[in-house]
Amino acid sequence: DLGLQLVDELGLVLRRMMREARANVLQADKLIEESVGIFVAHAQANRSFFLFMAQGLAGESRAVQEGIRSEMRFFASELANDLRRLRLMEHLSDADLDMTCDLVVRTVAFSLTDLLSISEDDDYQIGQVRKRTTRFLQMIFVGAGHWQSD
Repeated sequence: DLGLQLVDELGLVLRRMMREARANVLQADKLIEESVGIFVAHAQANRSFFLFMAQGLAGESRAVQEGIRSEMRFFASELANDLRRLRLMEHLSDADLDMTCDLVVRTVAFSLTDLLSISEDDDYQIGQVRKRTTRFLQMIFVGAGHWQSD
């Protein structure tokens, strides 16, 4: 099925993006901003895959939906592992850290609808989406930083 082949290729794009973020984001205080920048750059460079992702999440093919959701779960799991490795959010239980990372991935995925509706050469609007997405994630992590796991 073509849709599932595209999901596999999307997974490769997401893993490349993850490797780039791991290699290039060295300061914890810049982690969110630089990671969002990498995401926006990859979404712009691989626009058709990310458009497929955004459409596939709400599309009619259950297999494609589940494939994309599986990639998103993998991405959230890897983010949680990275945060554990960096010894960030240590006060959270594993379940709460996993939920926080799931919320981060869902927030970024939803920002695709804004990003993909903008012309590729509209640097100002792209910058606005980047800033807004960064702010969303900062707010998530501020909240998680104050969360008290049971």
